[in-house]
Amino acid sequence: MQIKVQLLLPRTEGEGEEELDPRAELVRRLLDYKRYKEMAGELQSMSEEQSKVSYRKNFSHDEKLLEDPGEENLLRDVTLFDLIAAFKYVVDKMPRKHVHEINKLNVTLEDQIVYILNYFKGKSEATFLQLVESMAEKIRIVVTFIALLELIKQKQIGVRQVDPYGEMMIVKLPTEVSG
Repeated sequence: MQIKVQLLLPRTEGEGEEELDPRAELVRRLLDYKRYKEMAGELQSMSEEQSKVSYRKNFSHDEKLLEDPGEENLLRDVTLFDLIAAFKYVVDKMPRKHVHEINKLNVTLEDQIVYILNYFKGKSEATFLQLVESMAEKIRIVVTFIALLELIKQKQIGVRQVDPYGEMMIVKLPTEVSG
């Protein structure tokens, strides 16, 4: 504001020659401010980069003196392979425990498709619970469900539901005879 006022005031003949432009000082100060701001930004980015650096500890150049020189040698001579060997030794010495045995059941999708089709030879409809009530193994029930989905996809079996949220009935669909 002061610079604007000085520029608007009339000048005398002697003043104009000696006096410098008041805007030049302002421009110089603004340029200095800009340089300081850029340097502060650079220092900040350098500080952020430096905070990401982690130095490796080199035991041979470590200036800390340990009270027990034997302890220093113990720590320096341990390698990854020594740690693996110690772990293997401990695991080998642990007593063996059998938590459970897994018996593999021989249940195939094709067997369960045949089971479902044979089940519906004497019945026209049933629920899924009625279909699997004689099965004791969970895997057999899961494979039966997948076989049921496959038969629905092949349009050999249908599913209907009488009431909303009610039990679904599995229905044997009539087979089409091609002639």
